[in-house]
Amino acid sequence: MVNVKSLLFLAFAASAIAAPIDSEITEADVAQADTTPLEVSSTLLDTSYHCKKSTDKAKTNNSGALIADISKKKAMESAKYAGATNGGTLSGYPKVFENKGGLQFAKPCNKKGHTVYEFPIVIGQKSNYPKDSKKGNTNPGPIRVYYDQYLNFCGIGTKPNNDNSGAPHLCKAALL
Repeated sequence: MVNVKSLLFLAFAASAIAAPIDSEITEADVAQADTTPLEVSSTLLDTSYHCKKSTDKAKTNNSGALIADISKKKAMESAKYAGATNGGTLSGYPKVFENKGGLQFAKPCNKKGHTVYEFPIVIGQKSNYPKDSKKGNTNPGPIRVYYDQYLNFCGIGTKPNNDNSGAPHLCKAALL
């Protein structure tokens, strides 16, 4: 015959094993999350660029005070918003980047036949630069995204002077 104590022990053990374990994250928390796994993974794969003032006389390095951290993903969203056209907007942006300062872009942006465009990036990246605002009404700021006619990413740079003039230097990708 089966002992009553053994049956009770078995019943309590089974209910303890079947009960959910309390944890900090519940199914309700997961259901209320603002991001999907795809959005989380794309955020993790995003690169941040540190844009800093120049400290050398030629204003070509990226070693001074931090101006802004710029998300590559958001910069390319701005590039797609801007398109690959030379002017044609009230602001004059996007426009063909002449590269008179000799920025060293990676492939394919440095290939012959590739046209590189520049478009201002709003610091904080909460909105796109208003390309259809009349030139002079909106300050484009010092930060630019560079991309080619196929919307390939070329780089993020900053203008060296306080009036947003001068040959830009490239911002540096943040190390993970």
